[in-house]
Amino acid sequence: MQMRENPSSGHIRSQPVNTNQKLSWVAVGVVLGSMISVYWPAERAYAGSADSNQKLSIATCATQAGFTDAVFVLDHVTGRLTGAAYNAQAGAFTQAYGRSIAQDFGLTEAGTFVMCPGNLLLTGRSGGDPPGLEGVFIAELTTGKVAVYGFGYSNRRNGVPPRELTALATYDFREAKK
Repeated sequence: MQMRENPSSGHIRSQPVNTNQKLSWVAVGVVLGSMISVYWPAERAYAGSADSNQKLSIATCATQAGFTDAVFVLDHVTGRLTGAAYNAQAGAFTQAYGRSIAQDFGLTEAGTFVMCPGNLLLTGRSGGDPPGLEGVFIAELTTGKVAVYGFGYSNRRNGVPPRELTALATYDFREAKK
């Protein structure tokens, strides 16, 4: 029972609560929520990941829809960016990538880098294979430059020879217009 105050007399009186009405509203909410969840378009969750320390950075990038990611490792000391794409059908890394990014940044000694994956949505082909959905974005502190690298991906089980990563674009983050 629910207690309510009668405003005219100042007395508290009890009124029965209609539990059937509450249950009806809960049922309507469940049915509507279920209908919305069935017909709402599903969106896949994509999350590239990255981590680093003072001498090494690692990032994963989406290759193609429905396939496994590629992993990229940047050695800060040598300025060498290497990567490999895992093929679940073959149960092995079937593609290798590499590039000396120290030259791209104009470095003669170890750089101070940060690296992360990002969407590229390229439409061309790299060596006959479609480009990966994501690429690797790298920033270097001493030069103030940011560069983005792309890669081609093939889902062939037997693998392909190692390929060089493609430098797509650069910009100077210190000179960027405000």
